[in-house]
Amino acid sequence: MGKIVVFWSPWHGQARVTASMGAVAMALSELQGERVVMTHTQFGMADMEGMFDLRTKEEQKQVLYESAGLNALILNFKQAELKKESIERCSMQVPSANNLFMLPGLTKEAALLQGDELEDMLEYILTECVTEAYDWVLIDLASGKNAFSKRLMEKADVIVVTLSQNVATWDTLFQEYQNLVTKDNVFFLFGGHKASSKFNVKNFKRMYRQYADGENAGIVPDCVGYMDAVSDGIVPTFYLMNEHVKRKEENYLFITECKESAKKIRALANKETTKGGRRKT
Repeated sequence: MGKIVVFWSPWHGQARVTASMGAVAMALSELQGERVVMTHTQFGMADMEGMFDLRTKEEQKQVLYESAGLNALILNFKQAELKKESIERCSMQVPSANNLFMLPGLTKEAALLQGDELEDMLEYILTECVTEAYDWVLIDLASGKNAFSKRLMEKADVIVVTLSQNVATWDTLFQEYQNLVTKDNVFFLFGGHKASSKFNVKNFKRMYRQYADGENAGIVPDCVGYMDAVSDGIVPTFYLMNEHVKRKEENYLFITECKESAKKIRALANKETTKGGRRKT
């Protein structure tokens, strides 16, 4: 059964949650040849799809949403038991990435038609069905104190708390979400991380050493090339072109740290350290 990794932030638009998930997803899919699928709980067109589909025109996206993604999965679920083959048919392979797939989100129109049972169906499909078809299920959650996000966090193998380098938000996180940050499956990830800031991940681990250590904190470095690729919808092309860059070459730090964060998340999901030992809880 596949592992569930949810990506969440206390505040919307602060920490590049979706872009960070895309970077980790690319790295994770290349590590061990394991199959990774991405999805999200935002209704309507979201950034996740655009990062990987060359920014497909809106009218074309509507067609894609009708025949693939969560829309199609819910329709199939209502008609019969979801099998691995039907889940794979509803998924879209990311161009150029052999082991990376995505499940486009649910349209607003479909969400209205499903009514109050929608969240129950989505929770079951994502946590009990999709995990039978893929090694890793990565879910971009709604930010803040969202009830459905909380439900999926309870089912997750790893909760990735995506942070910015705004130090004021750190204190708020540890004050308002104490029950979350003390969980032993939480991973702290800085999106768009700038090492030159005094509020970098090194000082974060020093300031909150009772919660964060070298194994449950990581970064997706600030990288102009990657953010341009996000805007152009060519994330796989950018990542694969730079996957084997040499030290001192442009984008080396970005690729290296994304791989490192993916390794740490993989280890945490398996209750291990990156060195292969058992993680202390």
